[in-house]
Amino acid sequence: MVIVCMRRKKSKGGRKSNKID
Repeated sequence: MVIVCMRRKKSKGGRKSNKID
């Protein structure tokens, strides 16, 4: 999900959320 990754990128920095994506 790119949308979710972009939303978490602003919240955490897009490092751990990138793994979830």
